Amino acid sequence: MKVNPIADTDFIIFFKTTQEEKVKKIESVLEKFNLLDQFNNKRVFIKPNLVSMEPFPTTTDPRVLDLLLNKLKKICKEILVGDLPAQRGIKIEEHPLVKVTRQHEVKFTNFLDTELSQITIDGESVKIYTLATTFDRIISLPVLKEHKVCRMTFSLKNNVGFVERDYRNLLHKNVSLLNRTIAVLSTFFKPSLVIGDASKIMVEAQEVRWGGRERELGFFFISNNPVELDIFASQFLNLSYQDVPYLIESIKIWGRKECVIKDVTEDFH
Repeated sequence: MKVNPIADTDFIIFFKTTQEEKVKKIESVLEKFNLLDQFNNKRVFIKPNLVSMEPFPTTTDPRVLDLLLNKLKKICKEILVGDLPAQRGIKIEEHPLVKVTRQHEVKFTNFLDTELSQITIDGESVKIYTLATTFDRIISLPVLKEHKVCRMTFSLKNNVGFVERDYRNLLHKNVSLLNRTIAVLSTFFKPSLVIGDASKIMVEAQEVRWGGRERELGFFFISNNPVELDIFASQFLNLSYQDVPYLIESIKIWGRKECVIKDVTEDFH
């Protein structure tokens, strides 16, 4: 019988990596801690970061999605990958992430083709795509980036992809409401696993088209607590979580939780 050494705990596992070693190390960690066992015979929704046609690190590394699909196809009842780019007028089917889903014969859904639900945040009506909440489990595949509006984007900000696109664009012009929305979205979209990439990040802005530039950082994170993960990861951008308003708002909702934090870098030596 397999034993999960971090079963029934909130955890953050992280390690140093190069681009060349990254996929093999992710696979090793997933296997060592039996992190995919929870998805056995489940319907699983995978939420990458597919904000535009820009490649990694603006969007999720296709190699990470490829590894995950290769593993999950063998054990899941159903897998669906989905997102809605903020950028208009693009052919989403040509993005490398969507091509990976086709290679695995896994369906990719553009949220534009799904139903909207309405929620209220601070008196404002917000339309969100709730398809992911009909699945047994959600897996989030964010990329750590500096953000011009929010200071940083990682696991919690990845949920903004579930917001109707026109309203999403308006949110970025109302910083206070955006930060509050990010926090409230975490009560609707609760990933069972966050596989978060900081091996290469964007600095100065979240996308090249907004003035961002790539920088090698060389870290990777896997967690089951998006709030604590973002708090922990903020230091890798030389921030305190108190510098990130959406984290302050999220703590008001969730509080702080004790997390097992494991640096497994030495395990690969």
